Amino acid sequence: MCRKLTYLYFVLMLGLFLASAANAADLVGWWKFDGDTLDSSGLDNEATLFGGPDFVDGWLNQAVFLDG
Repeated sequence: MCRKLTYLYFVLMLGLFLASAANAADLVGWWKFDGDTLDSSGLDNEATLFGGPDFVDGWLNQAVFLDG
């Protein structure tokens, strides 16, 4: 039983890794929203926020608060 769970865990982790690698190839931009809208991917696709959003304390660093 333990061996089957180990194999299942390995297959699930491998699937997540492959899916992550496939999505990274199609990356357009990576916006952290830590006080700004700069693109952290190196592709220089800076974002523009509309509607007066605020940067607030988030779970990790900062987040964008959209009221509406």
